Amino acid sequence: MIIVTVIVVIMVSAAGAITVANMSDDQANAQRYEISEMPLQSAVSSLDVDETEPEISYDDGSAEQGFSISLFDIGHAVLFTPPTKPWTLKKVRVYGLCNVTLSNVVFALEIWDNDSNLLYKLSDYSIAYFNTTSEWTEIDIPDMIVTDDFYVCIFERGSLYVGVDEGNPAMRSYVVIRDPKGMVKEEGFNWMIRAVGA
Repeated sequence: MIIVTVIVVIMVSAAGAITVANMSDDQANAQRYEISEMPLQSAVSSLDVDETEPEISYDDGSAEQGFSISLFDIGHAVLFTPPTKPWTLKKVRVYGLCNVTLSNVVFALEIWDNDSNLLYKLSDYSIAYFNTTSEWTEIDIPDMIVTDDFYVCIFERGSLYVGVDEGNPAMRSYVVIRDPKGMVKEEGFNWMIRAVGA
């Protein structure tokens, strides 16, 4: 029986480019992947929201940059702690923009429980939800009752850029691998992904 360990390493260079290294025990299979940087506008757009809906957020609302991961099974994730238990998750908000050159690529929004078990999945073309300018996008999901911490994961496969907030990292943002499941905590920034509920 051979056990293969997969580790994702994120390195940020002075120029802001990010490289993800997918490393296994078999070095012949080791690969490196570039993550694209988002073309940001100078101002963050506001989103018309229902102020009565409780929102969980760990970013400060301003994107210093944003990134796109072109790999099928590697994505962005934020770990959320519900303000009360049980709590009903109703929507997900993501700050980003559609990559027009890959707008025909399907992205996936997944909700995982605290043990990384899949609770919900939505797959669609990014252009159906995201605009070609940087802004908040709201994605409705069926009401989901959560009783513990949960992850919101975006597997965008290069089809969209997710905003990055570099102020006061909350230590809740991860780069995740779907199969085999694994994650690396990002200590230098927050993915701009939020949870809305009741």
